Parts: sequence; C-alpha cells; structure tokens
Amino acid sequence: MEIAGVDVPPGTAAHLAVLLGRAGHAELAMRVGLAVDTNMTGLRLSAGERSKIRHTLVNCPTALIPLRDGLA
Repeated sequence: MEIAGVDVPPGTAAHLAVLLGRAGHAELAMRVGLAVDTNMTGLRLSAGERSKIRHTLVNCPTALIPLRDGLA
C-alpha cells in the first residue's frame, strides 16, 4: 500500500499501526489498521498525522525507515 506517497508493505503498515497505538495515537493507529484490513491501495495523511508518524518513527525498525524519511 502507499502511505503519503511511500510504498509500504501491508505487514509493515500493520506494524506502524501497532507503534502508533503504543505511542498514544489510537485514532491514527485505527485508521492505518483499517487501511491495511480493507486492502486500501493508498492512505493520505494530514500535516498533523505526518508529524505524529515522524515522531513515532524517530527510532524505528529498518522496514519503516523509508516511510520516516519520506515524511521528512
């Protein structure tokens, strides 16, 4: 799937949802998780959502580095 213009495998997007939930961004985590569950091909993000993801991915797993860097 594509998140904010960055190709992200579904499993990696699901991991992002978990990380967002743990970081206290439940609504955004649910939105990402729903996108994965419904096989959406793309997910647009607001500026605020991009910021939340960037902050959550400061020390992220290797698979999420392209997304983190793409949101910079």
